[in-house]
Amino acid sequence: MSDELIATPLRQLTEEQLSLFSLKAMTTWGTEQDFKHFLPRLLELAYIDPLEMNWLEALFGKLKLAGWEYWPARERQAIESYLSHWWTATLAQPRQYQFDEIAGSVLCAIGRTGIKIQPFLDQWIQDDSQAALDRLCIFVHFNYDALRKSRPRLSSAFESPESEAVVAWLQSDVKERLRRDASRIEEDLADVSWMIDCY
Repeated sequence: MSDELIATPLRQLTEEQLSLFSLKAMTTWGTEQDFKHFLPRLLELAYIDPLEMNWLEALFGKLKLAGWEYWPARERQAIESYLSHWWTATLAQPRQYQFDEIAGSVLCAIGRTGIKIQPFLDQWIQDDSQAALDRLCIFVHFNYDALRKSRPRLSSAFESPESEAVVAWLQSDVKERLRRDASRIEEDLADVSWMIDCY
């Protein structure tokens, strides 16, 4: 672990400074306690701009490696609350460009923690906002080629059993939702209207 990380006040650490640590924590650098020390700042940076975080999925996989499910109740509840609020904020955020894949990246990161993914999928499918619908179309777009294969493998770094749950959801609930809301699909995302009939 670098001297720079140790010497810099926690709230002043940048994504660039923490990037390598988020990848190597507990496997090459430091202990679980070191990871927990930097975790509040890492989570803050991920919330502010997930796509600026290198190794986003790896970072949240470190929570599973650290065994967060067995941490004291207050700490577990803090992680669960963070994930819930982060996901809600992600779905509500209008896309910044045509194929803004932030929702897929955040969903994958959440899945890597080992938490049950289905409640997050249910929340997405039940969210009637235009932002959530746009992000659903984009998620289908990025996973379309994978879904057409006999053994679908998602474009993001999902792991089993979360990957299977997401594939099943895309093949059922998502198709139904996009067919129902076909008239609300934005023109620049209209390709998904035929994609859902091809996988």
